[in-house]
Amino acid sequence: MSNGLFNALGGAIQQTKDALSEIVMPVMPEVQQSQTNGSNFFGASTETQLIHSPVVQATQTVQHICNGLCNATCDGDCRGKYDIEDTDVIRIEGVHKSFGNFKLFDDFKMIIPDFKGQGQFISILGKSGCGKSCTLDLISGLLKPDQGTIKIYGKPLKPFEAIPKVFQQYSAFPYMTVLENVALPLKMKGTPENERNEKAMEMIKLVGLDGKEHNWASRSNLSGGQLQRVSIARSLMAQEDRVLLLLDEPFSALDFIMREQMQETLLNLYNTSKMDPTIILVTHQIDEAVLLSNRIYIMAPNPGRVVKTLDIELGPNRTTAMKKSLKYLEYVSKVEDLMQF
Repeated sequence: MSNGLFNALGGAIQQTKDALSEIVMPVMPEVQQSQTNGSNFFGASTETQLIHSPVVQATQTVQHICNGLCNATCDGDCRGKYDIEDTDVIRIEGVHKSFGNFKLFDDFKMIIPDFKGQGQFISILGKSGCGKSCTLDLISGLLKPDQGTIKIYGKPLKPFEAIPKVFQQYSAFPYMTVLENVALPLKMKGTPENERNEKAMEMIKLVGLDGKEHNWASRSNLSGGQLQRVSIARSLMAQEDRVLLLLDEPFSALDFIMREQMQETLLNLYNTSKMDPTIILVTHQIDEAVLLSNRIYIMAPNPGRVVKTLDIELGPNRTTAMKKSLKYLEYVSKVEDLMQF
């Protein structure tokens, strides 16, 4: 490309950018601030852009602003279309975390509001190494930040306090029965046996394991999906007032049929329980995130950050049969496009 054509193209894009800025900046002051301090719309410095061409950078700036208007894209603090409570479920701000010389989070921010009249089913997508699992570890209390604040329903976790997390690996105790596993959190709190077993049976029925309560929670007695249901039920038992369920790729080792069954279990838990749960799922499966979530957060690496969010409006009472609907497939395609950065 000749220098003259290059400069002309750059000038045209700059004019487009300036014209759009006049429309966008009055209603989005945070965008104006991020542009004036040398950062892009998502809070990443312009020096971190993978492509340094001025034409590409100008195009990306316009595209980022458009994404912000059309897709509720933000820097991790997104209210979207929902009416929300005054206190957020999760509020992570100013978090820095390094492992040796590797900086995972640098002023990381993620806010998950409490939607009025419904629970929150949040999925976190992103490339490997962007900090998805570590975000769950921060929320659960398993990982402490070097700097920054993490609040759960407006309060920081107390020392030695933790929120249960369901891992990729099976975490049920194989030398205990299903009932003993699920009742364990109440046993540790000193709840009488009859009372804890009664409450544990409610959870066991909720996750579809009734009839298996006296089975040993081992791979020789239960399927992989059933073992993960034990972990989910035990996590729910550990919480009393507000339910926050953290799931770190819990279905990654399951086959297609078992994965769909577990998706149905989560949808049933989310839609029919009276617990008003907040479920946060880390997954690599776009189709799974679209089916289950009412909001998706997309993260990027180097450093780990939220770059895009998308509300999924597929209505309540979803089932896996919805995967054949046109609207579902459109959302999957849209998320695939948003992941191309």
